[in-house]
Amino acid sequence: MNIERELKKSGITVISELDSESKYSIAEYVANGICDTFPKQHFTYEDLRDEINSIPMYIASLPNGLAEASYFYKNSGIYFRDGMGLSNFKKYAIHEIIHHLQEIKDEKNNLLRMGLCTFNSFKSNGMALNEAAVQTLSTYIEGSKLETVTYYGIEFPTISPYFYPLICNLLSQMCYITGEDILYDSVFNSNDNFKNKFIEQCDEKSFYTIQKNLDLLLQYEEQIIILVNKYEDINCTKDNALKYQQKVNILKDKIRNTFLETQQIIFTSYFDNQYYKLKSDIDIEIYKKRFTIYKELIGITDSYSKFSTYYADKMDKLDSEYNQIISNKFLAPKKKNRFLDFLQSLLKKNT
Repeated sequence: MNIERELKKSGITVISELDSESKYSIAEYVANGICDTFPKQHFTYEDLRDEINSIPMYIASLPNGLAEASYFYKNSGIYFRDGMGLSNFKKYAIHEIIHHLQEIKDEKNNLLRMGLCTFNSFKSNGMALNEAAVQTLSTYIEGSKLETVTYYGIEFPTISPYFYPLICNLLSQMCYITGEDILYDSVFNSNDNFKNKFIEQCDEKSFYTIQKNLDLLLQYEEQIIILVNKYEDINCTKDNALKYQQKVNILKDKIRNTFLETQQIIFTSYFDNQYYKLKSDIDIEIYKKRFTIYKELIGITDSYSKFSTYYADKMDKLDSEYNQIISNKFLAPKKKNRFLDFLQSLLKKNT
C-alpha cells in the first residue's frame, strides 16, 4: 500500500516527521488527561503514554476545511497542520489519539469498528455520532465549559462551540437519557452499550433515524465547506459565486430543519416511552423534573415552539390520567402483532 498516494487523495502532503521530544510531550499530556478525566476506564498511565508515543506523527499540509489534525487509520498516523506550536499539537492530538484507541481492525488491516461507528464493505454507520462522542470527550479532557452559541439560526448550548457544535449538542441530549458513563465505555471500548441503552430508554427506530440524521448534518456541513472554497476562489465568476451561495443557503435550511427534527425525535421518543412507566406520585414528580432539566439542553429558533407544545400536551395528559396512573391501572399500549392480526383475518374469512 502506498500511504503517500492514499494521503494525497485526501489532500494531505507530509512535510516532516514530528520530532521525538514533541511526540513524548504530547504522549504525556494526553495520557495524563485521559487517565485523570476517565478513571473508570482503568487506563494505566505508563502503558497509555508509551502506546501514544509509538503512534507515527507528522507535520503536513492539510486542505482548507479539514481539522487542524487528522488521523489516518491505514498507517495509524496523526498529521498536524503546518504552522502550529506544541501547545496546539497537544490540544488537537487528543481527538485523533482517541480515534487510535478506538479502532478495531481485522487481520488484513481493514477497519471494522471505531467507537460508535461500524464499517463494512459498502459504507460506514454512525460516523457522525462517533465524531460527536470523541469531540465531547476531548473537550472534557481540555476542561472546556458549556457555552451557548448560535449557528444556522439555532441557539443552543454545546460543550464544543467550534468543532461539531450541532451534533455535540444532540449527543448531549442523548446522554441525558442514557447517562454519560455508558458513553465513555462505548467510545473507548468500541461496543454497543450506549446504543442499546438508548434503544431501551426510547426505541430502536428512533436510534437509527437519529444516527442517520447526524450523518446527514455532517455531510451538509462538509458540502458547505466545499462550496465556500469554490466561491472564495479568485477565479470564480460572479454568476457562479451567486449559484454557490444559493446552494449554501439551501444546505443551511436543511441543517436547521434536520437538527430540529432530530431533536424532536430524541425528546418525544424518550418522554413518550417513560410516560407509560409511571406508577406513582414520585414517578410523576421525577418525570416533570426531567422535563424541566431537558428544556435547558435543546436548541431553539425565533419561532420554535415544538418542545413547549409537547410539554403542555404531556402535562394535560398527566392531569387527565392521574388517577389511572397512581392506581396502577395505567398500562402501556400493546404493540400490534401484525402476524397475529393476519392470521385472525384469515380465520374470519374462512368462517
